[in-house]
Amino acid sequence: MPFGLTNAPATFCTLMNEILHPYLDKFLVGNQLYVKREKCEFAQPKVYFLGHVISHGELRMDESKIRAIQEWEAPTKVIELRSFLGLANYYRRFISGYFAKAAPLTELLKKNKPWV
Repeated sequence: MPFGLTNAPATFCTLMNEILHPYLDKFLVGNQLYVKREKCEFAQPKVYFLGHVISHGELRMDESKIRAIQEWEAPTKVIELRSFLGLANYYRRFISGYFAKAAPLTELLKKNKPWV
């Protein structure tokens, strides 16, 4: 269907609803899941999901997570370092050369390693 036609998007949406309704319904019922219509948002240009922004076939880090990493205070204890590395590791696909950058910090997790 060419999308240059005036009613093409509405027709496409109606058709997709008809096609996908039985699958979505079976999925929800089969897994005992419930949805509230007022909490659902469909056909959004941008979706925030688990600290990621999904839009136009693109996956990016949420800006608030980038700021959180940039403003993170320097860890002074092993548990604080583990916490930071856990957050950074979750977003490693967005950090170029992550493993090389994290290696010195990971070394500090080893037993009897002195902190400077």
